[in-house]
Amino acid sequence: MVNSKKIIFFIVSPNGIGHLRRVLEVVKYLSKKNFFSKCYIYVDKKLLSLVDWDKKIFFKKKNIEWIFVKKKLSDDIFQKYIKNLKFLYNNRKFISSDIVISDNLVIRTSKLVNTNFPGCG
Repeated sequence: MVNSKKIIFFIVSPNGIGHLRRVLEVVKYLSKKNFFSKCYIYVDKKLLSLVDWDKKIFFKKKNIEWIFVKKKLSDDIFQKYIKNLKFLYNNRKFISSDIVISDNLVIRTSKLVNTNFPGCG
């Protein structure tokens, strides 16, 4: 079996900083294991300021790329975020990913790429 590196796309839920913390831990672990050739992290930039994390690990690596939410999220943050995800359907980075991982958001992606939604029953 060929052990090829994957392109991974993480979608971080804006519904609490725990989601970002979990993604950061998973990316850090997979990076140490040299698992992916490229890792995209789609996140609301506001969350980054709320979490204590080692920016050097994530910003100095060239194979980790941040994609920040472009639209302002307001009152109903979760619903706005879901609507904002629709741009991903035409996003080359998203479509070319081998694996899409989100720990809390279920969006229709299974026909585009392999998807993984841990904790979703």
